[in-house]
Amino acid sequence: MTNKIETPRGCIVVTKDGTAELKWNPGFGNQWGKSFDKAQKFIDHEVIRLCSPMVPFRSGMLDKSGILGTVPGEGEVVYNAPYARYHYYGRLMVGKAPKKLTNRNMQYHGAPRRGPKWFERMKRQHLHSILSGAAAITRGIKLMSIIKSVQDYLAKYDGMQLINMSEMETDYTPGKRGVKGGTSALAPTGNSRTRTDVLGNKTYENSYIFFAKDLAVDNSAREDMYDFLESLSEWIETKIDEGLLPELPGKYEAVNLVPSNHMLYDIEESGAGVYQVELILTIKKRK
Repeated sequence: MTNKIETPRGCIVVTKDGTAELKWNPGFGNQWGKSFDKAQKFIDHEVIRLCSPMVPFRSGMLDKSGILGTVPGEGEVVYNAPYARYHYYGRLMVGKAPKKLTNRNMQYHGAPRRGPKWFERMKRQHLHSILSGAAAITRGIKLMSIIKSVQDYLAKYDGMQLINMSEMETDYTPGKRGVKGGTSALAPTGNSRTRTDVLGNKTYENSYIFFAKDLAVDNSAREDMYDFLESLSEWIETKIDEGLLPELPGKYEAVNLVPSNHMLYDIEESGAGVYQVELILTIKKRK
């Protein structure tokens, strides 16, 4: 009969009087607590990022109020603009203050993508990818370190500059930076896949989105950006053929990096276009 069961979290032992006693590993709380904190921050950031293209947009105040009103890691995303609730449910209010609620639906520029109940609509599209990304963090995959490695790798392309996703969402001015590819950033999608070959060797496929924001006011500007994205993809493919891949931290090693799905993701009120390329990074653990 087994008198002891052990896991990384702790163990169960059977005492002399036949009673089972649970003993936690002293380091488990701190180790997993930090992982859960990082996972919650990831979820909060992803909710704001993925809701952004669906939030009603006029001046941008409502969208940015989600960034200002949220403390990443607390598990609560707050849009603190005074009219946020009004727009979230999308019902027209009329008259002088205090206004009266009607049963008439509000009309939104950019509908049906932009409009009410943006959180529920975002969840239907992205819930799985958000939870997959959070699960990867709690499993101990150094997600942000890997992203930094990929950012450093992409920055070698013709002097391109990458910034944090939060900067791109809040501080962008069209034409301000004047660098090739406009303002660029990298973000995880949360989509991941594990593959096992016949010998039992595992590789991990992680998905990222490369975003580039620049003016998209006419066809010429859009064509310039598409040319840039295609040129970047060709550069990546050439580097991979030469055996030059991102240098990953710790026990992970890059096996492949595949760009795909070039597209114009959104056009903002400012005239800025948000373009994207999906990047699939395949990694493995070093032996």
